[in-house]
Amino acid sequence: MRRATCCLHASVLLALATSTSADAQRLSNDSASTELVGKATTISFTFENDLIGVHSTPRPPDYDYTSGLRLAATHVGAPRALRRMTGRLAGCESSIVRRHGCLDMNVAVTHEIYTPRTNAYEPIAGERPYAGWLYATVEVPMIKTGHSRTLGVDAGVIGPMTRARQLQNGWHYMTASPPRAGWRHQLPNAPGVVLRYSEGLQYGIARKGSSASIDVHWTAAGGNVINAFTGGADLVLGAGGYTPWTSREPRVERPTRLYVLAGLQRDIVLRNVFIEGRRDGPGAQLRRSVGQVQVGGGLRLGGFAIEYRHVARQREYESQPAANAFGSLVFMMNRQSRR
Repeated sequence: MRRATCCLHASVLLALATSTSADAQRLSNDSASTELVGKATTISFTFENDLIGVHSTPRPPDYDYTSGLRLAATHVGAPRALRRMTGRLAGCESSIVRRHGCLDMNVAVTHEIYTPRTNAYEPIAGERPYAGWLYATVEVPMIKTGHSRTLGVDAGVIGPMTRARQLQNGWHYMTASPPRAGWRHQLPNAPGVVLRYSEGLQYGIARKGSSASIDVHWTAAGGNVINAFTGGADLVLGAGGYTPWTSREPRVERPTRLYVLAGLQRDIVLRNVFIEGRRDGPGAQLRRSVGQVQVGGGLRLGGFAIEYRHVARQREYESQPAANAFGSLVFMMNRQSRR
């Protein structure tokens, strides 16, 4: 499978921005009337696996991007020194503050597992290597209604220290599945660092308890793990509230919401160690341009939410025979303290 980590999509429907500007302003006004009071922290847990994807065969595949676990927290407010440097002194606890510009802070710990398609003791020429990737993320989003800019860093370790072999084969043992045989050839222990910068634009409309939004975004990432440019767009249709909301936008008011979503993404990949490997080890020939599509939906009840996405990615390396698909399940809880 493949991590929906890091971005998306083809920007269709940009013309909608001009035709809905009046409705977008009304959306901001409606949101402002139900602003949050106090500080809020959103905690989320994400589970990604081909086991929960939609497949045409009864037994899901168990290779490529095999599994991902992520524990994350979004806090409405960045360190004071950073807020003073940027001139944005408030955290994003309300839509009124977001209209004037504010800072948040996101922190996360993520574990990912990658395996080749063939379960063999020795590496197969042209296939990706075994790899585990354990890393921490710190992001500072600079938010203004309809526009966000985010600077982030991933820092962690690749290799046996991630315990990816033990996690995967331990799970296979508990489910009576055959173990993956080639883990002794996984990428060696090495530090990994990725710097990222992203921007996003949102255009939204709201009418009588329903809402729609289009999110257009792009990301540039560089480091010793991955070098890539990503761009795309998401369409979200919601009922039960006046503000479009998904797990990627937790900084909005809290009424009940039911929504569906669809997204497109295009990645231009210059380097991916989980496909190409190291110079002296197994690796595959990278495909530079990779598309991705996702569909899903979610439900938010007060401070709790659940969201599911089915993600399908085009071939990422030359010997990969077909696209890869996986499911992404997100559980969220919003904790709010009153002033």
